Amino acid sequence: MGCCQSTTTAAGSEGARTDLTPQQEAENYEPLPVCTIDFGHTTRWASEEAMTQTQLERKREEFWDTAPAFEGRLEVWQALRLACDSDDRQLAHAILASAGATVPSLRIVDGVYDDHGACYTIPQYCLSEPTNLISDRAVEAAKTVDAQASMDSGLRTAVVGSPSVAALSSPIPIYRYDSDSTSIMSASPLYPQGSSDMVHKPIKVRLSSGADVSARLTPDMTVAQLEQQLRDAGHLPAGRARFFFLGRLLSPELIPARDLHLTKHVILQVLMCS
Repeated sequence: MGCCQSTTTAAGSEGARTDLTPQQEAENYEPLPVCTIDFGHTTRWASEEAMTQTQLERKREEFWDTAPAFEGRLEVWQALRLACDSDDRQLAHAILASAGATVPSLRIVDGVYDDHGACYTIPQYCLSEPTNLISDRAVEAAKTVDAQASMDSGLRTAVVGSPSVAALSSPIPIYRYDSDSTSIMSASPLYPQGSSDMVHKPIKVRLSSGADVSARLTPDMTVAQLEQQLRDAGHLPAGRARFFFLGRLLSPELIPARDLHLTKHVILQVLMCS
């Protein structure tokens, strides 16, 4: 810890003591010749589920805000956060020393101890970013399905009206442009209206990773049942899955084959949420 020195005036006069703030102590602290503590800033790791920068920042804030309520002293937690967020290793060492914190293993993730013997454990996600971090813009783009790109070169799509998410209980018509004429003809759905055919029909599903997988629908299969089918096949990781069609969120009770009039050229998209 930085030193608070007392100075004495001429003999017989009263001693004067200069009290330093923790920040001044840190600034006046004489650092070690070599910074030996590993703050984990260069450690490579991957989270169980890919997360965005915003989700990572929120997770860090939640940890630093709640950790002092469970164990340790608030001032030590504050010093640890300053040290871990600092890019200056000399300053980070000084901050730890001024708080009376020690790192016996010289690795911050192995635990930090205060002068009362209390242990402070800091998770890796507070020290460095995961290798599977994704941008917020990529997630937003994944919510919008580019239906035209998924069509064959001779097909064009058009959605009549702009129904809200709540209006998805009504069929959404999909149209095909006939290049040999000036008319727009309705594309053939997977199941004709009123069809009782229970044979499974193939449909393409695009995952958050960008991979396309095939699923099989029956006329009465719900979105929830489709999700279970994909999980049973090992296509979906742990977490909540949200299905989108033409950029609109589908409720678990919706029946795609009946309510969306899907064609074999259309893609359903899945976004995994933490």
